[in-house]
Amino acid sequence: MSLKLMFATIALAMLLTTIGCSSPETPPAGTTPSANPAGAGSSAAPARSRTIEGYREVPQLSTDHATNLEDVERDLENVTSRRPEGPKELADDLTALVEEPGPSTRQPIDALVRELGAVLPDAKNGDALRRRLAELLFVATRKGVLSLERVGELEAEAQKLLVEHGVAEARAKTVAGHIGTLARGGR
Repeated sequence: MSLKLMFATIALAMLLTTIGCSSPETPPAGTTPSANPAGAGSSAAPARSRTIEGYREVPQLSTDHATNLEDVERDLENVTSRRPEGPKELADDLTALVEEPGPSTRQPIDALVRELGAVLPDAKNGDALRRRLAELLFVATRKGVLSLERVGELEAEAQKLLVEHGVAEARAKTVAGHIGTLARGGR
């Protein structure tokens, strides 16, 4: 599925969902407007806002970034399921996420995707793994957000995550190294 078609499908689904929901500006009949649309005492964020746990340097995700993150999660699912289009879609979506991509951007992404294709199908508890891995990959695409020390921490977290989900230590270290290379970008 092309990226444009995928975005169009997501936009249509979001529109149809929005049509069926009450607007916060217009409360349902018989209710009064609240100063806090999320509810009294609630700290709930808007439905599409999202932050990356453990990476305060990364600003709260915009709606577009949240959608892109969902795309990466779906791509990881396709890679896990060994769908033929999975690796290309993952590489394309990661490349699109990279801030200020350069001529050498695609090579580390392709190496990362090849390695993920080898390890994800045999990993355990795939849903939890894919969700956090997608977040870590998103962090890695944020140019200049992490210090080199924090890039090392990102690599360590990625390696630990993969090992906890049944990936052999050596393979997990290789994947984490590719994530670190992506996060370091042109530095």
